[in-house]
Amino acid sequence: GVVTRGNLTRFHVGGDDPKGSLSALGDDPLGASQLQWNAPGEGAGSVKQWLETTSLGRRVVNVSREVYGRHGVVEWRVTFVYNHEQVPPGSGDVVDLNVTQDPATNGVVYVPTVWETTKGSEGMSGAFEIDFEAPFGARSVAYNESAKRFERKLEEMLTVGGVAVERLSYPSAASGGWGAVAVAPEGERGGLEWRVKFTKNPGAYRGFTFPPGAGNLDSITVDGHGLQGNVPQVVNTVLRSGSTPFAGAFALGVRGAWSEPMEWQEAHDEMEDVL
Repeated sequence: GVVTRGNLTRFHVGGDDPKGSLSALGDDPLGASQLQWNAPGEGAGSVKQWLETTSLGRRVVNVSREVYGRHGVVEWRVTFVYNHEQVPPGSGDVVDLNVTQDPATNGVVYVPTVWETTKGSEGMSGAFEIDFEAPFGARSVAYNESAKRFERKLEEMLTVGGVAVERLSYPSAASGGWGAVAVAPEGERGGLEWRVKFTKNPGAYRGFTFPPGAGNLDSITVDGHGLQGNVPQVVNTVLRSGSTPFAGAFALGVRGAWSEPMEWQEAHDEMEDVL
């Protein structure tokens, strides 16, 4: 006779609470109390739908399914592309899946086999230090520091006038573990990028350069000893050099007669006296 496999009674990440999750979403949110023994990888009634629903949106997975042999051995390959509270969200070493199955129609219990094909990477944590030759020393920056707090920490330094900071996903919003997109098997570095624009720089004209955004400043010094993750690293890259501020003196001449040199920032009343 025909022996039918038992349906899957558990298929979730160890530590997740499928019963509590499903209860919070209402009675039978997937349209079936169990997964079919040969459930599709994705789509309605799929392993993907079950895993993501029982995690209450804390995980996103890609699932493929293969059927082998005359007896219909089913294999699902699950790739975790988003894990809540991980940075980047594609990082994180997820614990083994908890998978159980009802007995087949002949009463035999076929125990599902779970194995890890690729170990997940460690997400970012900790902090690093930034300095700009400040007399009161470096500032500590969290691994996921907001752009606004990064600005304030730079502007606390007496050697910095004003800055504008933008925080971006690195290398992009759809790679390096971002955007719920699978990372290539060989791995791809992912993290955060802060772009700093110096909008007001210390100088000799009323305490600033002229214009205040001019000036080619030294690079920010970084120290990543407190940063944690999979081979953590802090890299400082100059994207564009600053312009040269106004400096020096000039003279005015009429019909061969020249004025005395005047400073570039000469006040109008002083210029009248020279002329």
